[in-house]
Amino acid sequence: MLDIWVVMPTCLPLVVRRCHACASERFRTSGKFRVNANHKLIDAWLLALCTACGETAKLTVLERMNVRWLEEPLPRHDYDGLRRLRDRLDTLPIAGGEDNHGLHEFKLLIDRGCYDILQPDALLSEGVGQMRKVAALAELAGLEVAPHTWGNGIGLMANLHLAAAIPNCPFLEFPHDPPSGWTAAARDQMLLEPLVIDTDGCVRIPDRPGFGLVLDEERIAHHTVSTHVVSAKD
Repeated sequence: MLDIWVVMPTCLPLVVRRCHACASERFRTSGKFRVNANHKLIDAWLLALCTACGETAKLTVLERMNVRWLEEPLPRHDYDGLRRLRDRLDTLPIAGGEDNHGLHEFKLLIDRGCYDILQPDALLSEGVGQMRKVAALAELAGLEVAPHTWGNGIGLMANLHLAAAIPNCPFLEFPHDPPSGWTAAARDQMLLEPLVIDTDGCVRIPDRPGFGLVLDEERIAHHTVSTHVVSAKD
């Protein structure tokens, strides 16, 4: 899957032109694009996209590209704005939720009809147990869940287990961005066994107890500055 991560609206025309230049029509319409607006104001953001594509209809350009979802088009607490935007779109799903916290906020997102795909994070939003409740509420509402995983390897492992434990998770977000230094070696440096994608495009879930991770104790000890022991009395 190919995600286009957009940091500023002004960089979007270049991103879109490169996609059109490098990707075949079959790929562009395959539904493999996920576009991330990172909470930017949707009007300015889509105006930049439409200018790059030579389109005039703001909300149809991404649908014509068969984008799988538009992620975080508005601030995370703009419940009314997200609902209005979702109502205006015909086939383009809206995703988000990685920066929302607590079961109560996700219930609001669901009840207010803000998203088609929820993206909680087992480290940032709540723990794995609470995120399973979020997934159950989403399932009742007919929504998908695709956990946000952009953290270290331990966080990825926690969200991997969450993704495997819920029935409405069609995708696993797998952090990999070598140009910014976000490589598997950097991401999983605390793990003895890095997480990898197999030839079928899947990530194997460890069958060891707990999250199944094995820490690289030698590497961690090498970079340890100080240690603090907390006893039961504390």
